[in-house]
Amino acid sequence: MTSVPEIISYHSADFELAVDAKLLSESFAKFVGAAWEHVTGYEYSQCRHIDVLVRHLEGVERGDITRLLANIPPGIFKTTVVSVLFPAWVWTRDQSLAFLSIRTIPALQQKRASNAENYFVPNGINGCSQRSS
Repeated sequence: MTSVPEIISYHSADFELAVDAKLLSESFAKFVGAAWEHVTGYEYSQCRHIDVLVRHLEGVERGDITRLLANIPPGIFKTTVVSVLFPAWVWTRDQSLAFLSIRTIPALQQKRASNAENYFVPNGINGCSQRSS
């Protein structure tokens, strides 16, 4: 039988990072809170519309919701949550999934797709790592 000290052979910083990554991969709401400032440049403060959108997207990921239409006015980070943070969070849970993003403005679609890829790239611990490019 393996002892606890042998199981936890990480340096404490590595272990804390692995624990944080695991916790963030379990909750999209926690993931959004942790990633918000890195992606938007603004401090995160909970808003009802973002909380509702996050809960519904968690339902999409679980398969409880198969169709979702988010009628939210422009300029309140709907695209950031749906097209950047959501794919990044889902990739922390299942790296085999792919996303298709279609927009009427090609330059904006490319920017959003690049944001999702550049900010969060799945790694081997079901967490996120920043790409160093």
